[in-house]
Amino acid sequence: MELMSSPETADIVSQPAVPLSPSIYDLPTLGDGECYHVFISYSSTDYQWTHSLINQLESCGLQVCYHERDFTPGRTVLENMSDCIQESQKVLLVLSQEFVRSRWCLLEANMSLFRDCLERKPIVPVLLEPGVAVPVHLCHLTYLEANDPDFKNKLLKVLCTPNQQLQGSTVVPYQPPSIYNGKALQPLTAVNEEGLNKWDCGQFSDMDVPDQLRLIIQDHENSTGHLEGGVCFCQYVSQQLRADQWE
Repeated sequence: MELMSSPETADIVSQPAVPLSPSIYDLPTLGDGECYHVFISYSSTDYQWTHSLINQLESCGLQVCYHERDFTPGRTVLENMSDCIQESQKVLLVLSQEFVRSRWCLLEANMSLFRDCLERKPIVPVLLEPGVAVPVHLCHLTYLEANDPDFKNKLLKVLCTPNQQLQGSTVVPYQPPSIYNGKALQPLTAVNEEGLNKWDCGQFSDMDVPDQLRLIIQDHENSTGHLEGGVCFCQYVSQQLRADQWE
């Protein structure tokens, strides 16, 4: 079956390959539980361009993970993706129109499944085609452009940079979850916080305030004026309540 590609992708693929310079970078050491330097997620329509890139990265000594070769048969796509991300130092997303419609939708719809690993793995978005609508979860990240003449060397530099030096390069900046009623609540950071509507603060209702305390609310200064010496405010309120009960 012949794989189809968009005109923009075809133009990029037809450009002369720019040789990589692996000698100027040190390959990162794989840690415990890591089998790959990078997991690449892409649409099948971008197969030709992506595999050309994979071949060049592997020729530099990088261990690359991708679904056609490294997914385990008999397991679901989601299970395979989760394991491959866990076993990789970084995640590279080849952003094209088709990827945003298909692969990213799969990731986004199951973000709760991937959140634990995506929060700790640097994400490297590669814009394959001009005009691609970058998904909202990736808008805060700096992406690489495939039509940049020095794209491949820039990519190699990022992939060889230790993860601890790539702060803020995760899908959602990590925040410790809050505990509510025995359940962990994960807060999300607003991507476009500046554009959010500014809502006026609400006002507390005094409809349920007992009549004995309503006098204090209505005439706060006069009520507190009854306090003398070491008599505290709580004692004063208690006395007022007891007096009203005996009336």
